[in-house]
This record gives sequence, C-alpha cells and structure tokens, in this order.
Amino acid sequence: MMNKGSEFITVCIKMIKVADFYCGIGGFSAGALEAGAEIVFGIDCDSTVLREWAGNTKATAVLENISVDNKNIPWPNKDVHIHLSPPCTQLSQARPGRLINEKLMSLHEMREMLHVVIARGQTSFSMENVSTPLTKALANEFKGKFPAYVDFIVLDAATFGVPSDRVRLIIGSPAIIAALSIAPVCRVSVRNAFEKAGLPLPSEYIKSCGRQRNGGPPYVRSVDWSSPTVVSSHPLTWCSRDGTTLRCLTVKESSVLMGFTADWTLPSGQRKGIQGVGNAIPPPLAKAIVEAAIQAAKMQCIVCNEDKRAGSLQITDCCGKAFHWSKECAETIGIRVRTGGPRGDIFCEDCTKGTSHFSRVHAMPRGTNAIL
Repeated sequence: MMNKGSEFITVCIKMIKVADFYCGIGGFSAGALEAGAEIVFGIDCDSTVLREWAGNTKATAVLENISVDNKNIPWPNKDVHIHLSPPCTQLSQARPGRLINEKLMSLHEMREMLHVVIARGQTSFSMENVSTPLTKALANEFKGKFPAYVDFIVLDAATFGVPSDRVRLIIGSPAIIAALSIAPVCRVSVRNAFEKAGLPLPSEYIKSCGRQRNGGPPYVRSVDWSSPTVVSSHPLTWCSRDGTTLRCLTVKESSVLMGFTADWTLPSGQRKGIQGVGNAIPPPLAKAIVEAAIQAAKMQCIVCNEDKRAGSLQITDCCGKAFHWSKECAETIGIRVRTGGPRGDIFCEDCTKGTSHFSRVHAMPRGTNAIL
C-alpha cells in the first residue's frame, strides 16, 4: 500500500520527436505527423523518394546508405523515437526464389540496427518488417537477450483502419508493444476509403497480383472488404466477380489502399510510384505506433509524489519537474535506478544501493521502472 499523502500524477506528453530511418516516400512520417509528432529527420539512400519525403514533411532529409559503419549518419538524441523499416523484399515469403544468402544479408542488417539502437540506449524505438519464421526468430532472440529493451508483435494493418491487408512484424520498446497489443480494432473497406478520398470505384471487385502460393488463382475481393496486400512489384487489378481483368490500379488508387491522405505527394511515373507506395508502411499503422509511443511515455512518467521528509529521494521527470519519493514508496512500486553520466545528470537515492548518479534521459522513461 502507498504511504499516506502519496498520489499518482500523470505527466502530459504533448509531442514526441521522430527520426525516420529508411523513410522511403514517408509512410511512417505521414502517420507520425497525424499523431502530432515532430519529424527530426528522414534518411534514405534513394534520392528520388527522399525528395518526395522532404516535400511532404518539410523536415531535414539525409541522403545516406544506412549502415553501422557509416559515420555520416546523424544519430538523434536518446529521447527521440527512432523508427526503422529496413528493406524486406529479400525476406518476403512472396519471393520464395530468393537465395538464402540474400535473406541472411537482410537479417544481418536488421540485427545490426537493433544492436545499435540498444547500445545507444534509445528510450523509444520501433522496427517494421515482413513477418516470416526468420524475422520472428530474430525478434524472439533479441527479446530473450534484452527483455527490458525489446519486444515484438505481429499485426495486420487492416485492423488499424487501412483498407488493405498487410501483415507486419513490429519490433520495439516493450511499453510500445504492450500498448499496440490492446489498441482497438478499426476496419475500413475499399468502398469507404474511396468515398472518403473522393475517387470513383472502377469495379465492385479487386484482385491480387499473380497466383496464390499454392498455385491457386489470384484472390478476388469485394470492395466492401479490405483489398489484398499492396506490393511494390506490380499493382493490384480491378476485375469482375469471376476475376476477369478490367485494368490495373493507378498509383493514386494504390496509395488510398495504403491509407495515404489525398494531399500526400507521390512519385511521378507508374513504376516508381507503385514501388514507393508498395514499400511504405501504411500511415494509419504508423500513427498507431507513434500514439503507442506517446502512451508509453505517459505511463512511464507516472510518478508517486511524496511529502518531503528525511530519507526521500528526488527524481526529475520527462518534463523537468521534480518529485520527492520516499524509500518506502519507491520500494512499493519497484523503482530500479539505472546509472549513467551524460550532461543533465541527477542524483537519486536507490532503495538498496544508496546514492546513484544517472541522467534524466535514462531515468525517464526507461531507467526508472515503476510497476504500474
């Protein structure tokens, strides 16, 4: 039980900062902006899509190959949410002919980026990729080694208001994954999405690109449901009920199925546009991830405010407000002090180890682990 006079106070987090790695045309940034985030920068090795990203976000664009060995990467402060969407084409089960060494190279890139994020002590991060046995095994490996830093979940973007199926593996900070796991389901049909975008429906049916993995015919869906997955190699197709092709979807139509808003500028040209849209993370799913990050920051900034007394400890929250915690209160809610030493460090008294010296960045939101 809490000491008399104690209370829980929720610190209001009004904005979160985001760095978008492998930003592409900006699916994650689009969702982050809708969630109220500030985009610090976006980084990609493709100048064409990066220019489109910069035009849409009005944020700093960084043209670089993303690698742990690249010294030109401007890694952000540790309290900035880092999102990474490393290339997934080589890992996709839709490309079964890929060589195993190509898959291992893509897995290695995911592994290296996760190691960097953990080593840097980022307080909030997310990584998105295809969900396959290989990628899930990698995520489970990191969760086992770094349970305080890493968790993962498999989500279908269609349950987050995206009018197309898109099953994705999301790796991230445990508090973010926990928030995503209880996010309310929201489904939007192709019909509803096109009505909202002010676009006419060329047909009542839409089909996938190519045959099913078992050799069966392409999936045919009514526009009263979500569409099959939008891919980067070729567009989906408008068709009749029996599957007869009418025409391919345009870049604009494909972007609607991914959840992009009408004002988001897309690459010119059918091939480049379809590739950019098909490689993106759907903005509504990105918005949910950022909202989960904001919620996680709020939850981890809940503190117990105790009356000042001998033996109390003082800790500064994310917004710079100081609170006094008694030893008994800290013990009750499971405070764990993490040591560190960058500028802005504060001194707190650990329940068991006496005085500890650690930074506000480490102390909040991750270093001080309260059982809430």
